[in-house]
Amino acid sequence: MSSWVEEDVEAGVRIAMFKSLISVPEDRSDDVEIAVGIISAEVIEWEAKQPETEDDVRTRLEDIIDVITDLSCEEDEISSLITELHGLISDLNGEEVDEREDLLSGECEMCEREAPITRHHVHPLKVHDYAIHHLGRTKLECLAVIGICRPCHNMVHKLADHKTLAEKFNTTEKILADPFIHKFVCWAKTQKVKGIRLK
Repeated sequence: MSSWVEEDVEAGVRIAMFKSLISVPEDRSDDVEIAVGIISAEVIEWEAKQPETEDDVRTRLEDIIDVITDLSCEEDEISSLITELHGLISDLNGEEVDEREDLLSGECEMCEREAPITRHHVHPLKVHDYAIHHLGRTKLECLAVIGICRPCHNMVHKLADHKTLAEKFNTTEKILADPFIHKFVCWAKTQKVKGIRLK
């Protein structure tokens, strides 16, 4: 297992916060930054004994949960943050488990269907060094993910190799602009999702 880097942890926590706590007013950005620092300091301590489940993550955050609730966010946003922080552990370990496994049911950011959602790293994990040193991406940008269903995820990886995905298809908009993907998504929107399950 590789050692976690403090900058990577903070970048991942910041992404998790901004993706999850959508109801926090913009004028509380300073409070959010304080919360990012406090949560990051907690998360960096997890490397030696890592939480295995989302319940474990919630338990580890109990002592500092007031930092999050004081931001006046909803309970479902806190649950979303827990899910994101659990996924961050795999990212920090350099694993790609969450790209293969279905997460909670939600709306696919590509075909807009309600389906089991997977995490697609718009800069695939295997080319993070390339993206940082050759494409000038930041660590924060490299940790960004989009939530898409398994069929759409499979089609994205059929579109191009990892380096090309990082270079040319690193946002949902760029992916959807490709004619091959556009045609597939138009078709996918007309299809029923089979075997929706929740974890």
